[in-house]
Amino acid sequence: MRLMEQGLRVAIPYGQTKGLDLLVENKHKKWRRIQVKSAQKKPDGRYRVHLVQGNPSSGRRRYINKEFDYLIAAAPDDDKFWIFPFSFIKGKSCLSVSPRREEGWKLLEK
Repeated sequence: MRLMEQGLRVAIPYGQTKGLDLLVENKHKKWRRIQVKSAQKKPDGRYRVHLVQGNPSSGRRRYINKEFDYLIAAAPDDDKFWIFPFSFIKGKSCLSVSPRREEGWKLLEK
């Protein structure tokens, strides 16, 4: 797992953890709440990341209440992962990410 390759400790929460997929501890012993979303490659080479929770039958909603600290957009088939702080994605419904964008692992070291 790429998180562990970066020297981070990873914990998977137990039970219903709305908006939270992982907990990550950095070298400063600080825990970060992580939401993971898949990134789909588009024909133009960019990646689309949908930033809503829920499903069509129960309703979808954007993240607005800081349910997590960072979002990891993952395209594991292409070995690409991008880190975004919650403040960057707050209220958005999707992202379009360039494959050349820096992954941003250093954000988790703070």
